[in-house]
Amino acid sequence: MLVIGVFKTHFDYGYTDLAENILKKYRKEIISKVIGVCSETEKNGDRLAYRWTLPAWLLMDIYGHCEEGIKAELTRLIKEDKITCHALPFTVHTELMSGRQLDDLFLPAQRFCKTFGKPFPISAKMTDVPGHTCAIIEPLVRHGVKFLHLGKNPYSLAPDVPLLFWWEDLKGNRMLTMYTQFYGSQTRPPRGWKYPVWLALNQTGDNEGGHSAAVIEEMRSALPKNWEFRTGSLDDFARELLGCDLSDLPVVRGELGDTWIHGGGTYPCVMGRYRRARSRFYELSDAAKEQGISLRREEEFRDLALQVVEHTFGINICRYIGYEREYEKKAFLKERETRPEYTFAEQSWEEQRRRIYGLEEMLGEMEKEVSVPVPEKNGKVPSRYAVSMEKGKPVVTLPSGRKAYLSYEYRIIGTDKLNMFMKKYMIRFSDWSTSDFGKMRYPEIPDRLFRGRLRECRQENGGLYLEYISPRESVSAYGNAGSYTLTAVPEEEGVRVRLHLKGKVATPFVEAGNMVFSVPEAHGTFAVQKCGIEIDVQKDVVRNANRILWATDEYARIGNVRLSSVDAPLVSFGRSAVSEWNGGGPRKYAPAFVVNLFNNHWGTNFPQWIEGDFDFEFLLSETNEAE
Repeated sequence: MLVIGVFKTHFDYGYTDLAENILKKYRKEIISKVIGVCSETEKNGDRLAYRWTLPAWLLMDIYGHCEEGIKAELTRLIKEDKITCHALPFTVHTELMSGRQLDDLFLPAQRFCKTFGKPFPISAKMTDVPGHTCAIIEPLVRHGVKFLHLGKNPYSLAPDVPLLFWWEDLKGNRMLTMYTQFYGSQTRPPRGWKYPVWLALNQTGDNEGGHSAAVIEEMRSALPKNWEFRTGSLDDFARELLGCDLSDLPVVRGELGDTWIHGGGTYPCVMGRYRRARSRFYELSDAAKEQGISLRREEEFRDLALQVVEHTFGINICRYIGYEREYEKKAFLKERETRPEYTFAEQSWEEQRRRIYGLEEMLGEMEKEVSVPVPEKNGKVPSRYAVSMEKGKPVVTLPSGRKAYLSYEYRIIGTDKLNMFMKKYMIRFSDWSTSDFGKMRYPEIPDRLFRGRLRECRQENGGLYLEYISPRESVSAYGNAGSYTLTAVPEEEGVRVRLHLKGKVATPFVEAGNMVFSVPEAHGTFAVQKCGIEIDVQKDVVRNANRILWATDEYARIGNVRLSSVDAPLVSFGRSAVSEWNGGGPRKYAPAFVVNLFNNHWGTNFPQWIEGDFDFEFLLSETNEAE
């Protein structure tokens, strides 16, 4: 048996500190210690020398910002394959990306290869996040990656997959995939492992950096004396494994849907501006190519856009704020005003917003470099859609005569529901995990559902203009918007719906704001389009992956009724999906689109309270194809 020891740390672009401080630590303290261990173990000989593997973006960031003395040693070790990278930049929430953007995942590794004259890595790794869309398989294959390692957070329920399998997308592309229940893998293979090579992936914790020189002998001494042990990279293991007979490996087809994807709803303003900036960028990039123009900051834009979807969206709440948190409004506001930890948390969330400001600044410059032709409009085209009020509620009449009922709802998640979610989803319990996946010391409260009172209704030019006042308690005790406006305007391609939330206030109670499009007579396939592929959520999702909430790229549909959500990515069918879990077998869905506009279910990383004015845009349409 050959055991290949691979050494990594888990990179969190945040969590343990502000992102800017974490990068400073990697650029000096961490890389200096790793260089020292590499130098110290050179006396062991090449087969037992310490080798460190990093995500490609992080390695190139260190190389670009470290001191000259460090850079010289780092360059030497990279050329000697003592320090290397895998094919991906870092761990991302793949579902928050677009199909076109997936190819940008490989840009940092391409820069690494160009800088150091190295072949492109054949292995890739993501850590912590339990699941990813199968849309990533095709770009992995296209860029020459042959092996993917996924190591999950040890407290999350894993998708129902074996340790080693061929992961197949809906087009038949396959990726050799190892899925482990922890960040890395143990030193010895598990019982039943039948291949002559094993990956001992020794991964330190979040931003802990490298190992001590003693780790090599510790691992070697834990193995039988007749086994061979050597250090290496993920590529080294992949090449050995691919040389084995893998003909009887199981094939897992479909989505390993991200069960952490609700985090995308904690930044409603960021997500909307990010999605719009991304769409505008591709318009400008395409126009520039057609006109033979090179956009000066195109690569910089792509790089920063990747950072937005890196899986760490803020600091570790249980470390910095702690388990003893106040939820009642007055006590919460007092803590927020007086405790510096609250200010520090908000400072970490602002880092994500600054990335959006950076993207928008670059777009402004690009728009001066290239012009995008505006399509000519041949006057006003009559719409096949209509909007009206029925019993005080806005209704869309589709071309088929079917009706869609529109409403905004605000929910507070009660203790029982939150506890039930944790019981179904978590596989280990501790103060830490309860705080991360739910809320520690959460008060005993029931579920609450609030809907607004219609204050004004106007019908102009075939459209509806509605203004609502929210129930007082939903604002004073919790975190609802004080008022909101809803407009629905028929257009040629569908009904354009806009929702403006005014004066949403902060609350630490678990909340969810949803825009609901109920279409009682809709039937057929329940599908979502994400990262360039369409997923039938009843057929294409692997057991114990996310079967209830998805991040859409372009649309969701029920049969031939389609909803495009411009700003808010999260969609469920039939009911609100925040603090809900259904990872089991296929379920029946009620014919309604439920778009989550915001939520704060996460107990760490992501914003714990949300406030401000927010705008959301949707297009509800009906295609001619019947199901």
